[in-house]
Amino acid sequence: MPNIRPEDGTCFDPQMGIKLQRSQEFRMNKWSRLYRDLRALPSRQAGRLLMRKASKGWRARKAEISAKRQIRSIQNDLGSALVPGQVLHDLLDSKFTRLNGFPITPDRTRETAALLNQRFPDWVARCIGSANRICENRISLLGHEIHLEEPPAWHNDHISGAVWPVQHSGQLLNLRMNHGSDIKFVWELSRFHHGVTLARAFALTTDERFARKFLSLFNDWLKANPPYAGPNWTCAMEVAIRAVNLLWAGSLLVSSAAFDRRAREAFIKTLLVHGAFIYHNLEYDVRAVGRSLQPVNGNHYLADLSGLLYLSCAFPECRFASVWREFAQRELFREIRSQVDEEGVHWEYSPGYHRLVLEMMLSCLILLERQSVTIPEDIREKASKMLDFIRHYTKPSGGVPLVRDIDNGRFCILGEEELSSHDHLLALGAIFFDRPDLYPGQLFEDCLWYLGPRACEWHKREPAPSPSPPRMECAGERGSWIPYRRASRAGPSASSKLYRQSGFCVMRHDSHYLLAVCSPKGMQGYCGHTHNDFLSFELEAFGRTFLTDCGSYVYSQSPEWRNRMRSTASHNTLMVDGIEQNHFNSSQLFEIDSRVRPEVKHWSSDAERDLLDASYTLALADGSRVTHERRFVFLKNRGVWVIRDQVFGVGLHTVDTRFHFAEGIEIAAAGRGIYRTLCTPGPNLFLTALGDEPLSALIESGSVSRTYAAKTEIRVLHFAGSTQLPCERLYLLAPTLSDAGCEEWPLNELEGLRRLATQVVLQPS
Repeated sequence: MPNIRPEDGTCFDPQMGIKLQRSQEFRMNKWSRLYRDLRALPSRQAGRLLMRKASKGWRARKAEISAKRQIRSIQNDLGSALVPGQVLHDLLDSKFTRLNGFPITPDRTRETAALLNQRFPDWVARCIGSANRICENRISLLGHEIHLEEPPAWHNDHISGAVWPVQHSGQLLNLRMNHGSDIKFVWELSRFHHGVTLARAFALTTDERFARKFLSLFNDWLKANPPYAGPNWTCAMEVAIRAVNLLWAGSLLVSSAAFDRRAREAFIKTLLVHGAFIYHNLEYDVRAVGRSLQPVNGNHYLADLSGLLYLSCAFPECRFASVWREFAQRELFREIRSQVDEEGVHWEYSPGYHRLVLEMMLSCLILLERQSVTIPEDIREKASKMLDFIRHYTKPSGGVPLVRDIDNGRFCILGEEELSSHDHLLALGAIFFDRPDLYPGQLFEDCLWYLGPRACEWHKREPAPSPSPPRMECAGERGSWIPYRRASRAGPSASSKLYRQSGFCVMRHDSHYLLAVCSPKGMQGYCGHTHNDFLSFELEAFGRTFLTDCGSYVYSQSPEWRNRMRSTASHNTLMVDGIEQNHFNSSQLFEIDSRVRPEVKHWSSDAERDLLDASYTLALADGSRVTHERRFVFLKNRGVWVIRDQVFGVGLHTVDTRFHFAEGIEIAAAGRGIYRTLCTPGPNLFLTALGDEPLSALIESGSVSRTYAAKTEIRVLHFAGSTQLPCERLYLLAPTLSDAGCEEWPLNELEGLRRLATQVVLQPS
């Protein structure tokens, strides 16, 4: 979320009676960051940065004046916004006959709808079921079902009950709401994902009830959300995503009798207003990187460009469209080159946001291909490598890790799939780039809406190239376990791999998987989606996730929980003297220091084992420094992992190591230094602390969040002890298919495994 504030720092919400104010601490830290940046830059660059900061208000005001002038012109007379010679009457008729430049044409809509009805009746039934719930005013927001009022309360956070005031968006941008509200829920409703669901249902059934419901919601939204007023105009990313969803909905509803000339004119006006707002409120920033000023942008700016590109392609008749199109296409390619590294990892270093960025990119590349634009080869290669990264971080069960921030946000939802898997992107990318090695063996509804019959033909022609182990999952209480296959086809194969630039390391073989996090803070040190998770990891075996990251839970709704979930203690790593790896300020929910950086010292992988050595150095309260070195060893033929922690320093210190077990899994002691999961039926995990050093072990409660603003209690195994540095600790992680009632394995092999573990970790890199 943006971090600008109103001039006086306060605002009063009369509906809630709650005073909203920014903290003095935030202001002080903002100026200290600017002072630090200015000192690091050469004098000329420092002057540029200072001038940019000083002129920020003037530039914003100038942009607002230009945007409002365009918006008034569009709203007062739509014809005045068209290129000379373009007749509004012809536009309203012929435009919605062909829909050139829209995301899907009428012919393709009819073709895709017929294909879905004929071959995928289950998808059709799910879509109609979702649309019926929306007609009953039951809408899903980030995994939470809410019941809308009549008319809908577009400014309400329906989870907390808070109401955001309808005032100038510039004042609302940076209010700190400390009464448990989260603006994401306000934004999510106004993204109009529900509008696309209604439009898909209409395209599949031609039931006018769905079209009328969409237009009712759309008209209510227009009345309640005039431009620049209220929370739904505070963020250009939200305006852009809303515009893309409205374009998809309009494309699919074009044959509706309810979508008459009057509705079409209001529809075009609204979308062009969105374009004017986006173009003049781009979330672009230049920041100090080292000793120079560089553009440093993230998923917000990419969303802005994506929305602008969609609008300019849909309405070339608009006299602003050529400027929008040229700018958006040029900037989109430049940002992809900047934001995606050579190994295909988006530089915010969060799998959840990597997925969101790739959704935007693939959608835009497919749109440009339809516009007969030649996609530069390096852009295609970057997108293809991003898909490779998804293939590698996807677990053998098909799930995805909860590493760093993940908030369930989507660009455009054209199917009913859940975000527990990113296979929908693998399928879409495999078909678009003609890469069978990426294909998960399963088709998704969005593939058909994006690519039409081509997707079905490709699915029949290109099976996945190699078999994968049975897909398995946990379900129900206490880790009950259900083996299943996601599809009749085999899934994509992946191997162990280190992504050296981003620091993600995947160790995998058959059904065994570990993702280690050696990633620094992203976006050149400015990324707000980083956690204190250096050398943490997730672990899965035999289809069950045993050790998990904790997710992000919430952002502004609860600063306390936001900071707890990104703290060192919420990750599977080591903590010295209770000190955070990097300091973060409790009032800055998207800021974190980048003084401590992890470093990969060695990586090797062969048929027998994977070995990763990584470390970071931490400054303690007394000014001394300690170094944490962690070695991961994966013995593929034995299916076990050995972890060695070494802490180098001097003096007596407390060293805590935590292991967070996935939801539904109970753990218990099984001997001296031995702990095991209690899962029946199915696989279990033995975790053994090796060595002679006495450690106190506690089984504590923790939390994991797989859906935004929802959390589940989990068990945490906490090894603690005071020790003289330097010190060393060893842990053996041995998954087994034995049920919880079987005590024979691996206890009867424990001594041999201990000796093997000791030998392995003592070997030089």
